[in-house]
Amino acid sequence: PEAACLRASIEAPNFQFGADALGAMAAQLGEYSPGGALEGAQNWWAHFADTEQYQDYPLSIAGVPKSQLLEEEAAMDCNQLGKFGCDCKLPPKARRLEASAEQKPQAIPVAAKEIVKGISYGPMPCKAPCVTEQDDFMSEAAKHLWGPRGRADLQIMRQLGANSVRLYGNNPELDHSGFLDEAHKLDLKVSIGISDFPYTQHEGACAFTGMDCFNQIKESYLLNLKTGFLTESKTYHPAIREVIVVNEPDLKLGLVPAQFTKGVISAIDGILEAEKEAGVVGTPINLTVAYSFGICLPCTLGDSRPALGQMLHLQEAIHDPLKYGYQPRNDLVTFFYTRFSNSFNTANPADSVKAEFLDHYEQHFPNTPVTIQEYNPPHFDLSDDLPKIIKMAENSTLLTGISFFEFQIRYDKGGSEMDFGMF
Repeated sequence: PEAACLRASIEAPNFQFGADALGAMAAQLGEYSPGGALEGAQNWWAHFADTEQYQDYPLSIAGVPKSQLLEEEAAMDCNQLGKFGCDCKLPPKARRLEASAEQKPQAIPVAAKEIVKGISYGPMPCKAPCVTEQDDFMSEAAKHLWGPRGRADLQIMRQLGANSVRLYGNNPELDHSGFLDEAHKLDLKVSIGISDFPYTQHEGACAFTGMDCFNQIKESYLLNLKTGFLTESKTYHPAIREVIVVNEPDLKLGLVPAQFTKGVISAIDGILEAEKEAGVVGTPINLTVAYSFGICLPCTLGDSRPALGQMLHLQEAIHDPLKYGYQPRNDLVTFFYTRFSNSFNTANPADSVKAEFLDHYEQHFPNTPVTIQEYNPPHFDLSDDLPKIIKMAENSTLLTGISFFEFQIRYDKGGSEMDFGMF
């Protein structure tokens, strides 16, 4: 502790110091385990070193190395139970490190939170019901729609004030680098969806393999990583904001929580395995799951409110996958707390989203961001409701923003789907 005091004397105050210090003491005393005097106390270096974050830092960042201390300073005994805290003082002749002008803490301006202002993009080129070979609108075949020499849809989105675009169809055999490059050039982030094909749309889909989606999604995502998602240096393309693992699994993968949740965690596991096999380096992207805004009556974890019940089952499955009949290959818990965000689709107005979801979300997920991946209440005044929901995101610590549903009317779907679409 004395060494840590010396080291900390040149640092700015840190609100997390108390928790970190308590965790260090608990680890040193072996009292952090269940039943211990400091049960549950943890800190990063003692408990999460396997993440390899800051792996090249020397141990001396925790304090001045003993070899560099004067004899008087080296006589420290505050690493004993009962001597922590205010009674623990530096020896009389101990030096205090003086900070240079460069080391002295400076006020760091806090950047304004960037709100996700996205547009959902599935521009099916039909004015009536139709069937196409594919619906991958990130591909080169669709460049006449999104590219600058064609309809320039991406440029139009940017001019409308969007900073993000959400995609649905995704054929991993097709190259997506052109789309991502164009989005990056326009300063648009991309939320990429994994299509329904590996989940439900062919004989080998995981809907027919006991909802274990590991192999199907690993194979599919490995191809994605080779067709534009990664740069030559094997880092993720800078335009990618996140990957939507599956869209509305609570509707597509069966209505039973144990079933659709197993599909989700096995798919996530497959993506993590694909990243390892492909040798992905650098900062990883976030993954998310876009649930419907349906009330989950079969959900049994104490809250069946729209989307919340589904999210709670996923959280439980991440921590206890065996309960859902799945044995993961990767560390899903660390992934969940470092790379995962929740999301949902809704046609409800802002006030309804707040009352039915946001007012209850934080008590269940105090640290997990959430995004509305589809927003558009078609029978409400958008000139009033859209600014309202953006304001809600600005005032929320967890709601990151919305993706407006959608860019183009889906004439091919007909029916109520015709209520949506900007053009």
